[in-house]
This record gives sequence, C-alpha cells and structure tokens, in this order.
Amino acid sequence: MQRDVLIAGDLAAFLEGGVSIVVSSSGGEGPTIGRALGCVVSPDRCRVTVFLSTSANAALVAAVAATGVVAVVFTEPSTNRSVQLKGADARIAPPEGDVGPLLSRHVEAFRRDLELIGFDEAFTRVLMAYDVDDFVALSFTPRCSFDQTPGARAGSPLAS
Repeated sequence: MQRDVLIAGDLAAFLEGGVSIVVSSSGGEGPTIGRALGCVVSPDRCRVTVFLSTSANAALVAAVAATGVVAVVFTEPSTNRSVQLKGADARIAPPEGDVGPLLSRHVEAFRRDLELIGFDEAFTRVLMAYDVDDFVALSFTPRCSFDQTPGARAGSPLAS
C-alpha cells in the first residue's frame, strides 16, 4: 500500500504562498487543465485544497468529480521553483467559510512575485481576476510529489 505524502512545513509554506497553481485531470474527453487561486494545506499536512473558478474550469471540475485523479503544479515565477503533487482521491465541494481573504492574499503575493520579473500590477490583476462567489474547493491527498524545477533534478521524487 502506498503511504501518504507528508508535506514538510517549508513545502506547505511554498504551496500556500504566491505561486502559480495549475491543475490537471483527465476525463472522458481527454486531459483538462486550469488555474487555481490559493491553496490550503491541512493542519496534519496530509491533504491539500486548491480553489477553482467553477465557470472557468467546468470541464476540469467535471473530470475531477468523475475520476478523483488530479495533478497540481505549483511554480514560483521569479525562481522557477516548481513542485508537482498527484492524487487519486480528489473531491470537489463548496469552499468552507469565506475564501475571499485567502484568494486576496494569494493574488497579492503572486503579484509581488511577478513584479520581481517585470510584470506590472495591471497584468496580474487581469490574469488573476476572479468572482469570490464562483469557486469550488478541490481537496486531495498527495500520493506522490516531484521536483519540477527546470534542471537536472526535474522529475525527481521529493523526499517525504
């Protein structure tokens, strides 16, 4: 039996920071991909929840709901540090509580990181525009994790 990936504290901080979050799954129509805004790692560091716009990611939400299979890549644009988590028990549910503050913090942190590489606030605000009433929570247990930072270690499993 494959054991759950325990997310170390420094990795949890990275996942919850101002990173690009790209989610993918595969359904009857083939692979689907979308952008998430914000991440929360559970207190026991065994589950990850990302937030998806329902209207912008309808096919992705449907694929995850049907299969439970998900791959999520977290990338810090200014450094290209990238981590991929994969799971097979993903669930879609309404967000618990008010996710507005979390989404705002995520967008602001992402804006600051993009600013380091020359993108202005106007670009980030358009890229990351959202309606707080149009979100679902995608929660999963990471079963495996990979370093996806460009370079010699890309694709290597992360130590857990």
